[in-house]
Amino acid sequence: MPDDLKQARKLIQTGEWVAAQKELISILQSDPRNEAAWFLLVKALPEAGDKLSALRACVKSNPQSARARKALETLQIQTVAAARPVHFPEPPDPDNVPLPEEAPPPVAPPLPPKRTKSWRRVALIALAALTLITAIILLHFWNVF
Repeated sequence: MPDDLKQARKLIQTGEWVAAQKELISILQSDPRNEAAWFLLVKALPEAGDKLSALRACVKSNPQSARARKALETLQIQTVAAARPVHFPEPPDPDNVPLPEEAPPPVAPPLPPKRTKSWRRVALIALAALTLITAIILLHFWNVF
């Protein structure tokens, strides 16, 4: 690792962020393809938006770098996840538990269609015919005819 990158790493480790940023920016101005300098700059930047910008520039300078693309993708996912608050459901208050909704009354199945009273008519006609036949037979035996 070149001395200027070692110096920038020491500045980051000691918490001298602004000095590390200046050192790394000067390195990147002279060699924009220096991937190690880009990654150190990402470490030295406090804001997620600035880190994203630095990684985008790194990918633009090093389009074949799978490491840079993966780091950019990971940081984008983390940034989106951090921006979206997580809402956990509230536990129910045991003193204020809502009553279950009453189920609607069961619906009775539809009644079958009413039959017409024609069977009664048929039964009456059959009874009348049977009575008439019986009367004819009885009269025949009594020699009324």
